[in-house]
Order: sequence, then C-alpha cells, then structure tokens
Amino acid sequence: MQEISSIPLKISSFKKYFKKEYNIEVHVPRKDKCSLCARFENIPESKRTEKNRADFIKHENDKDIAKQVFFAEQIRSSKDEFIVVSFDLQKVLATPHGPSMLFGFSRKYAVYNFTVYESKSQNGFCYIWEEKDGKREVHEICSNLYQYLVKVDDEGQFKSVSFFCDNCPG
Repeated sequence: MQEISSIPLKISSFKKYFKKEYNIEVHVPRKDKCSLCARFENIPESKRTEKNRADFIKHENDKDIAKQVFFAEQIRSSKDEFIVVSFDLQKVLATPHGPSMLFGFSRKYAVYNFTVYESKSQNGFCYIWEEKDGKREVHEICSNLYQYLVKVDDEGQFKSVSFFCDNCPG
C-alpha cells in the first residue's frame, strides 16, 4: 500500500462491501472449549470446591505447557527434515443446507471434514467423507492420518512429523 501511496481500508469497510456486493459475511468461528473447561465454567461460583479449582488450575497449566511445546516444535521445524502438523475434525456438515425452512424438516445427511494443517508451508489438506462411508471415530481419524503420512513419505521431503490436535477422544 505504501508503494502505491494508498491508504488501506478498515476491516469494517471490507466487510460492508462484501456483504453489499456479494452477500458474503465474514464470520469468526467460535473457539472450541474442552469438556473440562466447559464443566468448570458451568459450576456456580458458590458451588465450586477446592478440588474443582485445583483440577482446573492444573488443567490450565497443562494447556500452557502443551502450547509451549507446540511453539518450540514450530521453531525446531525450521530444519528441512522436520514438519509440525496440526489436525482437527470440523463440525458435521449437514446437507442439504439452505435458507428455506423446508430444509429444516428434511432428513439431514452428514458429511465430515478432517483437516490437516502444516505450520511451515501453511498448506491445509481436507479429507472429506459421507456418513455412508464411515463415522467420526478413531478408525476414520487414523485412516486419514495414514493417508497424509503416505503423502508426506511419497514426497520424501521430511524425515520426522510432529502431530498436534485438540482433546478430541478420537
């Protein structure tokens, strides 16, 4: 912007333009909360025990340590033979989907999206399947990770992969 002597627009102008011209809204997805955090937040302050508080503080500390390990691994991945990868399963995509209330009464068909993200290259890979092909269980997660690892191995660029994910049971 400096090279062409132009002033950048504010994000609100950008959002307004896309809403008006293309009927597209910018949405920041809500952050997933783990079951322990959600459970603790739902306990009224007056009913929280010392054990509840201690468990939550330990959980928060463990979360901070995991974040530090993740960042340390990303720094370590500056070497060519090592890559840091995070993965997660998106919420269920129910189809059909649309503005008509008729869709609300029709049978929804589940489509699943498992995403693998490489921190170094900033490449994302989506593995999509339908409910007739599988569920959202450990078998499907492992199969997708295996497919990803085969891809990485075939490329022969990395010797080590470090995986990070949220606290999903799979």
